Amino acid sequence: MKKSITLFVFTIFSSYFCFSQMNEDYKITHLIAGGGHNFQITGNQSGIMVDSLFTNLPEVKRKGYVWKFKNVYIPSLDQYVTFQVHQGVAGVESNGRGYFNTFVSEKYKAERLERKKENEKLAIIIYVKRGRNHVLKTDEEAKIVKDYLLSICG
Repeated sequence: MKKSITLFVFTIFSSYFCFSQMNEDYKITHLIAGGGHNFQITGNQSGIMVDSLFTNLPEVKRKGYVWKFKNVYIPSLDQYVTFQVHQGVAGVESNGRGYFNTFVSEKYKAERLERKKENEKLAIIIYVKRGRNHVLKTDEEAKIVKDYLLSICG
């Protein structure tokens, strides 16, 4: 619970949306968090993206509903990165601010989905990191990674 609250506060105060791409099953939104460019995928079929990541990026460390896909090589960036993926529920408050709650256990996931509001959707957040640092500092780098994600998950 503490982790989801921290992520919730972090997302509210340190993110803004830059661009998005929709398909019938999910919406990819580019956001700034932790000083770098990252991605949020919302929609009831956002799990498709998770399945594609597991299929295409086998080196993964799992802990509940947070996964780290390590040593992901993106040729256009000419570097290795880590995708830290959180699965949970995203929504928008009445004041327009977005929030995200990471699932921390099966029990919490079941409880959270049971009380899911109409304006909330299943979602994942993909933080792009090297070590503890968010590495995507420009819109061009973010576009390269987004295109890479779409190529393996789209």
